[in-house]
Amino acid sequence: MTLFPELEKRYSRESRPALEAQRLAHEISFGPVLFQVSRLMVKFGILQALLDSGTGLTREEVAGKCGLSPYAAAVLLESSLTIGTVLCKEGRFETSKAGWFLLNDPLVRVNMDFNHDVNYLGWFNLEEALVSGKPAGLRVFGDWKTIYEGLSLLPGHVQKSWFGFDHFYSDSAFDEALEIVFEQRPRALLDVGGNTGRWAARCVARDPGVRVTVMDLPRQIELMKEQTAGLPGADRISGHGADLLDRTTPFPAGFDAIWMSQFLDCFSGEEVTSILARAAKAMDDDARLFIMETFWDRQRFEAAAYCLTQISLYFTAMANGNSKMYLSGDMTRHVEEAGLIVERIVDGLGKGHTIMVCKRKNCSGTMDNCSGTMDNCSGTTGNCSGTMSQCSGTMSQCSGTMDQCPGTMSQCSGTTSHCSGTTSQCSGTMSQCSGTMDHCPGTFDEIDVLELLPQRPPFVMIDRLLHCDMTETRASLRVDENTFFREDNRLTEPGLVENIAQTCAARMGYINKYARHDTVKLGFIGAIRDMEISRLPRVGEVLTTRVEVREEIFQVTLVNASIKVGEELIASCGMKIFTTDISSK
Repeated sequence: MTLFPELEKRYSRESRPALEAQRLAHEISFGPVLFQVSRLMVKFGILQALLDSGTGLTREEVAGKCGLSPYAAAVLLESSLTIGTVLCKEGRFETSKAGWFLLNDPLVRVNMDFNHDVNYLGWFNLEEALVSGKPAGLRVFGDWKTIYEGLSLLPGHVQKSWFGFDHFYSDSAFDEALEIVFEQRPRALLDVGGNTGRWAARCVARDPGVRVTVMDLPRQIELMKEQTAGLPGADRISGHGADLLDRTTPFPAGFDAIWMSQFLDCFSGEEVTSILARAAKAMDDDARLFIMETFWDRQRFEAAAYCLTQISLYFTAMANGNSKMYLSGDMTRHVEEAGLIVERIVDGLGKGHTIMVCKRKNCSGTMDNCSGTMDNCSGTTGNCSGTMSQCSGTMSQCSGTMDQCPGTMSQCSGTTSHCSGTTSQCSGTMSQCSGTMDHCPGTFDEIDVLELLPQRPPFVMIDRLLHCDMTETRASLRVDENTFFREDNRLTEPGLVENIAQTCAARMGYINKYARHDTVKLGFIGAIRDMEISRLPRVGEVLTTRVEVREEIFQVTLVNASIKVGEELIASCGMKIFTTDISSK
């Protein structure tokens, strides 16, 4: 088993002192209590009330504000104090960092709803499920062989949490996944396990020439048709009802691309091989099969691997009794056993997704000369016929983009920045400003960074904006004892990543506020490339973070980032940022 470096570092040696290990053992023994107490601290509004108070609240004040008895407030607060989600100073309770994440990390909230509404009662039967190989916990909802047969029959709140969980993970990767799948401009795409048709809808909205067939259980096909009815391009979405657990069920032929998103983790290894083998039989040499999964061994951050390995037990007790979140090496083996080969692997999509691009083993030629792919270059990376600046069909399919500027970026008349003069004179720049940047304050020292960021204390990872224009932004952060992601008096790797992301967020907040005269919008990290960290900064050191825009297309921004302490470069990476039209207010 080969793990990404961060996971290898964490899981290959003992890292806890004896007393911390003992504490963890006790936490495990009281695990159900920790979960339910923490869930109710959120549901009853206690954590939010503590956060809003500013100075903390007494037990009696919490009871009054949240409509609880003094007894209920006391037991919840005291339990949470020892869990670590609240702090107590001079009899007044306040939210801790862990409590802040319970409130504000959307992934935590999605996981908590999923585990409470879908899994909690069923996990009591985990032992039986492991022994029998069947989803013994599923009987709390109905008498089905798998949860997928009964999705449309689950109670409304359970369906909401199940689909909320499924879509939160998959949807975050769709923008980047579309770029990869549509590099070859498929005309016919088979969406296997397409569920409610969200991916199919994105495909037909992107390309007016593509037709998508969703292959799923017959009952699920009816739900898909209901969900996609009336959407743009819905007339190009069709359904193909099939039970893929039936090994005699063939795949329909004639598709340029076959898409499987978070689908194969719903089956045992033997079933995965069978499904892929039937897909391979329906493919010709030019077709490609795309497998998108959250392989837990390919996660950059340990917390993601932790979440994914626990989710495997949902499959055990509730879903089907025999599937899991797979190791990438195991999936590669199933691919090869099915008569396919992995052509390339793309990591770092969305919330930790990976795409495996597969083709038939007898596909003529090699990856470097397969027609229509990114590798079909006679010059540089992007299907170029010369240099990147002369590209007429790059992976972004540009025919008049930033790379064909007649001069410098400030002289472009049809580029990403659409400038007709200098940056401060733009009439349709990448920020789409209709005026100028002349309404900015006199100096950057006058700017409160909280006006530019969607984040709020204590989860703010920059404290000053030093410079901002259309191509370059610089910000600073003094690492102190209250800084998030601090461990052993050093800022950890996730803290450096978040510092870079918030510098990008400050740039967009600055553009929105002073150029567009708009509100701050939400955004998220799409991918991180070539991260290099020479050392972790210490408490007391001041970071200067610089992000330089490489390219900006619609709501996707590619940047190069660096972090320095003084003149010492301590970290660098490439980052892809997605912005939304959703206001942070």
